[in-house]
Amino acid sequence: MDNEEIKALLRELKSRSDESDEVKGKPVKISLDEEEPPVREKNRGLSLFGKRKNEKKETEKKETEKKGTEKKETEKKETEKEKNETQKNGKKETEKKGTEKKETEKKDTEKEKNETQKNGKKETEKKKTRKKEIENKETENRENEELLPETLENGAVGKASWKKLKSAVGFRLADLKDKGIGERELIMIGAGIVLVIFLVFAVFGALFGKDKSLNVTADDGLYVTVEEEPENWCRESRVVLGIRSRDVIQSVMINGKAAEFESGRRILVETDAKTGVLELMVVTETSVLNAKVEIPMIDSEAPSVALQQENGQVTITASDERSGLEGIYYGTLTGFSEVPRYQKYTGPFACEEGKMYFYYAKDYAGNRTVPVETDMEPAQAIAWDETETILFPGDSTVLRLTASPEKSYYNHLQITNRNPETVSLSETGTVTALKEGDAVIEAQADGLAAVSCLIQVRSEAEVTITAVGDCTLGDDVSFSSANSFSTVYSMYGADWFFQNVRSILEEDDITFANLEGTLTTADTRQNKQYAFKGAPQYVDILKNGSVEAVTLANNHSSDYGEQSLSDTKQVLTEAGIDYCMGDQIVYRNVNGAKVALIGIYVLDEGIGKAGQVEETVTLAKQNGADLIVAGFHWGSEKSNYPDEVQQSLAHTAIDCGADLVVGHHPHVLQGIEQYQGKYIVYSLGNFCFGGNSNPSDTDTMMFQQTFTLDKEGNVTDTRIRIIPCSVTSQYGGNNYQPTPQEGAEAERIIGRINEYSAQFGLVFE
Repeated sequence: MDNEEIKALLRELKSRSDESDEVKGKPVKISLDEEEPPVREKNRGLSLFGKRKNEKKETEKKETEKKGTEKKETEKKETEKEKNETQKNGKKETEKKGTEKKETEKKDTEKEKNETQKNGKKETEKKKTRKKEIENKETENRENEELLPETLENGAVGKASWKKLKSAVGFRLADLKDKGIGERELIMIGAGIVLVIFLVFAVFGALFGKDKSLNVTADDGLYVTVEEEPENWCRESRVVLGIRSRDVIQSVMINGKAAEFESGRRILVETDAKTGVLELMVVTETSVLNAKVEIPMIDSEAPSVALQQENGQVTITASDERSGLEGIYYGTLTGFSEVPRYQKYTGPFACEEGKMYFYYAKDYAGNRTVPVETDMEPAQAIAWDETETILFPGDSTVLRLTASPEKSYYNHLQITNRNPETVSLSETGTVTALKEGDAVIEAQADGLAAVSCLIQVRSEAEVTITAVGDCTLGDDVSFSSANSFSTVYSMYGADWFFQNVRSILEEDDITFANLEGTLTTADTRQNKQYAFKGAPQYVDILKNGSVEAVTLANNHSSDYGEQSLSDTKQVLTEAGIDYCMGDQIVYRNVNGAKVALIGIYVLDEGIGKAGQVEETVTLAKQNGADLIVAGFHWGSEKSNYPDEVQQSLAHTAIDCGADLVVGHHPHVLQGIEQYQGKYIVYSLGNFCFGGNSNPSDTDTMMFQQTFTLDKEGNVTDTRIRIIPCSVTSQYGGNNYQPTPQEGAEAERIIGRINEYSAQFGLVFE
């Protein structure tokens, strides 16, 4: 019994004693031997708290027994005292009263004994009944506890098991009720537990959770969550998406790229996000579903930057709508380095006339604009370096934009990819072909006309190369000025010379000529029979005539000394015309193929040039050239047949990897050979030749070959075209205007070529 039960029993006995005078003054016997309720099997092991509670009960029991003993001794002393007093008052009276008292006490004692026996018997039976009920409930509870895991594990509860389970629950409720916990309290406790759980989840979600579906839009039946994304601004990042559908997911495309995952209705997909928006196409067993996911902390776009110069004061402004602007930077060359020394822009500054400045802007994601070099003068126009190009699927090229005048500045440049499904465009100008088709890249800036570049994506590439003979754009000082090249130029201008062949040359990809002479203002003439010099502006003849490359490997490229050669190279470069000479190889990317052009001068060493041929052709191959065209300056003047040196060097070039060999110097036509499936045109003769105002042989040709290449750069097919021409468009004398021939004249020239090629077994129509 606990303290509360003992107190309740004492109060009940006290009330009974107050109702009967017979009970007053008599010792009250309190039984403290009532057994504790049996402990259930599950809780037999006492906790520290239980042990202390039992110890406390034992202490209280001993104190109660001690108080009862002291009370009995007190009553005994009072009885003895009363007895002595009675003896003093008289023996008779005492005996009489004693006798009466004994009888009364005897009767009371017998009555009390009977009542006590009767009450004790009832109390004993009541305790036994209570003990039996507790033991039965305990037994049932143990059985139910042993049965409960099994029934729950099997997922079903039989009638008998359910009855036992119900009984166990009832016992627990009764036990709680005995302890003063009723249904109302249980409901309140249950509600409190639910509330606590709800609060825990709410707090956990607020502290650690995210709205994983934020910034996600998806078709009905498709559920997309962002499981992992960057927490700070960046240009690209790893992103993990959770995707769920009613049907098994078969494939997932993210921004056009297939994702890898384990098939199922619920999947996780990992991707490298290089843009802040992910476009998803999810294919299931029954449907195609789409979703759009925004990744807030990814910014792949560079800021917008603008420059303004007015009255010598420079103002630079920039903005970034996504991650924000980190800063604007500008700098100049210090004279000690070719790299600009930048500083952060804080406000307008004064510019120095004639000084070059560089500037760019940067955002918080790390994107920055391409540093712009300017002389602080506004641009009048912008243009692409290439207005048209062809790529294989998967190949890339870099587009370059230039301003006019050179080094001038322009504002708010916008580059637009009109066909992103066909090509991709990076912020650095790299275009990558995705699939076959045509794409347009457009550029525009404030106040300037928009310009476009056409990108053609093809599974095969065709490259057409046209080779022409000697071009001497100038005169020797000994020539008469009446009908000299310079006189004709002064009369008709640069466009006159290639007027009749321009339409043919414009249709090819590369026109390759032998520039035999100098374009210079140098006056130091070499001591030789003929030394050719033309004005630097004569380069427009080649440029306007659609000539893309020349060889300078000849015996007239330095007719006015080394300065004349240096001047010629500079003039060609400024006109955008490539030149090759010795180990200086020209590389041009044409329609997805890399073309190498080589020029080798043979006259000084003859067969001794074999080593240079091997090294140069092999180097071009190692540098990734898909097509190699070798131009040789060799042979004997006026001879229509190649010598052994020509044939040997031509074969060596092809054995090393050359795809076409062409020759110059004889000033007349020679035959054509096919070796290892490759063509050798031993001499193309003259073409636009200012070295003779009235040549005895005016026959020439344009040799045109079209190569078909696959993605690996292998030549899968070739077609050749021989275009018979005359070096002049007039009869009697040279007007330096090469012209294609037709009819009988064309047949005659082809006949000559067949005659010279007969030794190689070739005949052309």
